[in-house]
Amino acid sequence: MYRLYQILFVFLLFFASCEDNNDVPDAKGNITISSEIFGTNLYYVNGYSFEEDKFVPSLNSGGSVPDIIPVNVLLVSGDVTGMILSASEDGSGLYKNFESSNIKEAEGFFNNYRMVDAANFTSLSDTLETGQVYTFKTYKDNYVKFLVEDVRLMSGSLLKDYVEADIKYYIQRDGSQEFDE
Repeated sequence: MYRLYQILFVFLLFFASCEDNNDVPDAKGNITISSEIFGTNLYYVNGYSFEEDKFVPSLNSGGSVPDIIPVNVLLVSGDVTGMILSASEDGSGLYKNFESSNIKEAEGFFNNYRMVDAANFTSLSDTLETGQVYTFKTYKDNYVKFLVEDVRLMSGSLLKDYVEADIKYYIQRDGSQEFDE
């Protein structure tokens, strides 16, 4: 009986020591970022943190910092016509590397884009369109490449129409300018 308890104890120690290392966020993923407005008194949108691999409210984020914040592009009449992305922190920025109306061509560029090639990072993207490939420099000096796979005008939000964009991304977390995928 004592031997059985020893075996169970060792077994429990083994399983207790087998931790999942979920502290490191995924390096790649697919997200749908939206310019939909939330809130009642103070309005906000959900930005996205590539560094933390999660959506973060643009207002009162509780310590988390969104890397990019979606912003509606409006006509003078107030109608939503598109979305741009804003870099939320000083030192971060966007650079459009490629654009094609052929999504397969843009995906090929994205997959073969291995070394950061960006002349000047800016705080705002162009109006997002399917087939664009961007480089993003985070506030932690890491680099992200992302492909805009689709852009859709939506309706029925709290205040007005909004835009959704499907984005495929890869972040290089070591600060180097080489994408290792």
